[in-house]
Amino acid sequence: MVRNYFKIAVRTLLKQRAFSIVNIIGLSFGMAASLIILNYLNFERSYDTFNEKADRIYRVPMQITEKGGATQTFAFTYPPVATSMLNDFPEVEAAVRWRGQGGVIQVGADEVNYTEPGRLFFVDRSVFDVFSFPFVKGNAATALKGLNDIVITESTAKKYFGNAEPIGQRIHYRDEDYTVSAVLKDLPENSHIQFNILFNFDNYIRTVEANGGRIRDNWGWSDYYTYILLNPERM
Repeated sequence: MVRNYFKIAVRTLLKQRAFSIVNIIGLSFGMAASLIILNYLNFERSYDTFNEKADRIYRVPMQITEKGGATQTFAFTYPPVATSMLNDFPEVEAAVRWRGQGGVIQVGADEVNYTEPGRLFFVDRSVFDVFSFPFVKGNAATALKGLNDIVITESTAKKYFGNAEPIGQRIHYRDEDYTVSAVLKDLPENSHIQFNILFNFDNYIRTVEANGGRIRDNWGWSDYYTYILLNPERM
């Protein structure tokens, strides 16, 4: 029975070749487009799912109401937001601040490497409590333990130090020497956070305060990303 159906279908296709070709091409394009769209949707829905606690991680936005009544929402907040939420909301298990930087990274006496814009961040040590960044070398307990410790990605380690052991290597940035304390796997493309180097946020606070600035209680400088991890028992 199936064989007969197949023969009939082939004969019909051969008799109406032009019509058949148009339909087959249209069906092929339709299936290809559907597969591409499905693959794209799956990729978009997979964003940040590599984090083990993805369902409990939230970025804190900031909404400003202008004089005319219009509102604007921003992804960044003030530096004390993280500590205030930890102190005032028992639902918040951990919080981490991200402060983006730019500039020049110097490795060795003569070699100077310009990093990609937006790939340097000062972060709180709690970053490893919130995010599941996989370690290649080092661990969360020792990473960023010292004020001048840094954490770099695999590709950054390869770029700056080649095949040499990266742990203990030094880089120079903004008049200070920093030591590599850990190396992370490169982040997947479906991570909305991308970076090359992480610096200790406590060192950032020290530097700003040494120059007469304020961080801990500064509610007028809103250039920090704040992420929180919610307690699963209080969600």
